[in-house]
Amino acid sequence: MFGKVALLFWGLTRGLKHVQYSIMENIVYPLTNSGYQVDIFIHTYYFKGEYTNERHNISSMKLDFDEYKLLNPKYFLIEDQDEVKKKLDLKKFRKQKDHFKNGYQSNDFYILSLYSQSQITRLFMKHKEEYRFCFFVRPDVKFLKPININWLGLVQPNTILVPGWANYKHKKAYSENDRFCICHPDDAYKYGDLLEILLHYSKHQPIVAEFFLGFALNVFHKMNVSRIHYIFQRVLPNGEIHKSDIKLR
Repeated sequence: MFGKVALLFWGLTRGLKHVQYSIMENIVYPLTNSGYQVDIFIHTYYFKGEYTNERHNISSMKLDFDEYKLLNPKYFLIEDQDEVKKKLDLKKFRKQKDHFKNGYQSNDFYILSLYSQSQITRLFMKHKEEYRFCFFVRPDVKFLKPININWLGLVQPNTILVPGWANYKHKKAYSENDRFCICHPDDAYKYGDLLEILLHYSKHQPIVAEFFLGFALNVFHKMNVSRIHYIFQRVLPNGEIHKSDIKLR
């Protein structure tokens, strides 16, 4: 046994039932077949009513809030999203323009996502001494091939592995893919506990996930960011592939 690996999931599971097997076949099984023990941590939400998403053209959909159980997590937290919205006071993050022009809905979703990520990260940090590696994995992602176990040899303190695509070019700002990462357990908080940093950032910059993560990792935490070639697709709650990910193979 080579030790333990933690997989941290966060946010609404949404399309988990459509990608569950790809997570097992391409993340969990390559790790266990290589001699690692895998534990799953997840924070997610429930709420009254139906799910809408203007950016993805979803007008009304009923979500299954028990879907997280498909992951058989060792540790899980689930909160009332409506109560979290009140606690966070989402309007505090609206000092700059609405980049996606949908009434700040995409902004609000991202803030709720970061809150969820911070909650599960803080729980993980209480157990971090048990683990050799930490993965952050979105629960709505379809992985197209197994992870390269050799990537684990690149992980060391203050070095983080992120996908080397959807890193949007900008001459004045860093940009990093925010959908997956592998890091040393001691560094999990640098990727996963960013909500307070976002609050200060949002006073000066519009909220765009990739640019904010680029700032957090490269500027605020001054991490060594290593980009790996790992392709996957986001899956919507109705089972459709996100339109910008269809051609990814």
